[in-house]
Amino acid sequence: MKTAVASLWEKIQAFRLDEAAVSFPFSRRLMRENGWDEAYTYRVMEEYKKFVLLMCVAGHPVTPSDEVDQVWHLHLLYTRSYWEDLCENTLGQRLHHGPTKGGVAEGNKFNDWYARTLQSYREIFDAEPPADIWRPAKIRFGEVNFQRVNMHRNWVVRKPTYSKWALSAAPLLLLPVVLLSEIDLLTTIGISIFLGGLALVFLFIWMGERQTRLKKKQPRLKQKNRKKSHPNGSSTTVIGTGGDGMSGGGDAGSSSSGDSFGGGDFGGAGSSGDSGCGSSGCSSGCGGGGCGGCGG
Repeated sequence: MKTAVASLWEKIQAFRLDEAAVSFPFSRRLMRENGWDEAYTYRVMEEYKKFVLLMCVAGHPVTPSDEVDQVWHLHLLYTRSYWEDLCENTLGQRLHHGPTKGGVAEGNKFNDWYARTLQSYREIFDAEPPADIWRPAKIRFGEVNFQRVNMHRNWVVRKPTYSKWALSAAPLLLLPVVLLSEIDLLTTIGISIFLGGLALVFLFIWMGERQTRLKKKQPRLKQKNRKKSHPNGSSTTVIGTGGDGMSGGGDAGSSSSGDSFGGGDFGGAGSSGDSGCGSSGCSSGCGGGGCGGCGG
């Protein structure tokens, strides 16, 4: 990281979301509202802080993962903590949160912002975004059918999930059934065919799931190799100073302070200071159940 970016990151890391000496702190409410365990909750809170840094220094519009977005939504309810402690006293700028206007163009825009956010994350933090928090775009923007549910009055049952390998193996189950229709189930041959068929099905599923796990490990291996090529842990490219504010919805216009702003849900990144964090505000946008924004 550049010196200015590293200094800002230290300030953000030192910022506390949980208020001291309260019986129901921010983290507990976040856990309750999302059904997360404690360890996962604190991990997502740390990723939220990283997203705050990205809003300030990426130099382009950024969009959080859905999990990070939940922290952002809740933090906005703690108005003094968000506007005064974080924005004014820690960052020296205001980070605004605005909803999408909907439509195909907005969807394409937020997909682009999300991809650029992940890339800047890798460059600035020299690490891969955690896959269980920063999910692929097709999940991030495709699985957004959320509703509030009163858990005292309702049960929530998780839908069963099947991999493509399990679904592909399903027709093989018909093989033992067809053969057993011609052979007495109680005979030695019938039992052998039935057990052999089940064994083939489970072997096929196991091989498919193993291949899926290996594919998931590939990004981690690439990250390890990338770290070996940069033993000092520094990033090869750091996106620091603000952009021109031309990316995103609406018409862009420049203010006399050098910060750029966009119409609609977009606010351009500022150019004051090496970190890109200025005193002006920034507009963010929400698309497909999520939000985007950038530092002012």
